[in-house]
Amino acid sequence: MKQGDFHGKLSRLIARLKAKRSDRRLAFLFQPPTECMQMDWLPTMVHRLVAGRGAQRAKGGVKIIDFSEVPSDVLPLMVSLLAQVVFATSLWTESEMRHPIAILCDEAHLYIPERTQADSGDAVAVEIFERIAKEGSTGSG
Repeated sequence: MKQGDFHGKLSRLIARLKAKRSDRRLAFLFQPPTECMQMDWLPTMVHRLVAGRGAQRAKGGVKIIDFSEVPSDVLPLMVSLLAQVVFATSLWTESEMRHPIAILCDEAHLYIPERTQADSGDAVAVEIFERIAKEGSTGSG
């Protein structure tokens, strides 16, 4: 068998990925509940976050999402992706069905760091929140 250019060079990366997959704190990423894998789960969950549990509650309310159990190495990505999903859903919602959304990030310095290296995972979080901040005031119609 011929060995390619990357033979033996990715072993540390593969070992780190295997360790992450077996980390029980990250089970919500690698072993999600069965219902999360259904096609209608994401729109249903976003609707619950934005508009409330019942169809009669079309005006939302206060939602508190506790990320205290999320490991710090994936926290910036998880928080920013949730913010992006909520923001994008608001933009896609018909204007007469929209309502204002405010996202309060307590202890934001823990997961929205100052500008970092362009290729770091934290940079993705910074970019998402910057885009929301720039488009948010004009995106609500």
